[in-house]
Amino acid sequence: MAFLTPLALIGALVLGPIIVAMYLLKLRREERRVSSTFLWQRVVRDVEANAPWQKLRRNLLLLLQLLLLLLLVLALARPFFLTNGIAGKNLIIVVDRSASMGAADGTPTRLDAAKRQALTLIGQLPDDGRATVIAAGGQTENLVSASTDRRQLRDAIEGIQLRTGGGSDLTQALTLAAALTARTADSEIAIISDGNVPSLETLQPVPATVRYFPVGNSRDNVALSAMAMQPSPAGQTLFAQATNYGPNQVARRLDLYLDDQLFNAYNLALAPGADQSVVVEVPAQVRKAEARLVDTGAADALPTDDRAWAVSTLGEGTTVRLVSPGNRFLEVGLARLPSIK
Repeated sequence: MAFLTPLALIGALVLGPIIVAMYLLKLRREERRVSSTFLWQRVVRDVEANAPWQKLRRNLLLLLQLLLLLLLVLALARPFFLTNGIAGKNLIIVVDRSASMGAADGTPTRLDAAKRQALTLIGQLPDDGRATVIAAGGQTENLVSASTDRRQLRDAIEGIQLRTGGGSDLTQALTLAAALTARTADSEIAIISDGNVPSLETLQPVPATVRYFPVGNSRDNVALSAMAMQPSPAGQTLFAQATNYGPNQVARRLDLYLDDQLFNAYNLALAPGADQSVVVEVPAQVRKAEARLVDTGAADALPTDDRAWAVSTLGEGTTVRLVSPGNRFLEVGLARLPSIK
């Protein structure tokens, strides 16, 4: 809870002690001689309470006055609460569905957590509010545009599926969202993502309030970020690269399979944000290669990016037409290249 006029709270600090002091310093009553105090015990207690600086006794009037002072000060201070609700009537929801949203640190995945957050935002819309649902990841899609139908919005959110190929292009999604909010003043954009996207600070400003709802926890994730198999004079060169996207240094084992048979294994040690590559020569007759990352310690947050494949291009070859008056050495050299037809 916060206060729009916090200086009003000073009034409680000033007036509160004054009210209490008035009870402590109340004037004594006149003394009168009586024949007996047996029937005057209550009067005696009142006299003691009216003596200055005596211990306060329970007094309903004093409590009511202090309560009234507290309510008055709170009204002047204008308290308010910060919530995660939706203030605008035109809501644009951008849901990240990229491969990293498949990490199993949600319930069960980050995408499931993002869907629940989106459904919560739909439930917070005012009665006359409308919403647009945009799916980012791979190709940006506008699933529902400016709809007041809650069922249609919920169905669109629940139907969002993970895209394993490509990253999450929030720039494109926000460009679309900005175009949709350009003609509506009371708009709000909600981005629901795990943060595995380019920095939000680098995105272009949009004419609406933009709020970011993070999902998922920061966990170790090592991915096979690149893999290729290219022809070489000795046969073929296989290239595989692993990248550590997590915050901690991790160890992994990289297993290479050639035509579904284990070829070799390599131990990798990757610092946060670091890459490590393996380059190896393989026989020319190999048609398919597969790389697998094996956990040697903590479980990986996203197992789907721990495998990659590469297919040989030797069988296709490149057609070369030699135009020459006759060069035996060039003809023999080209003929020995496995990728030349």
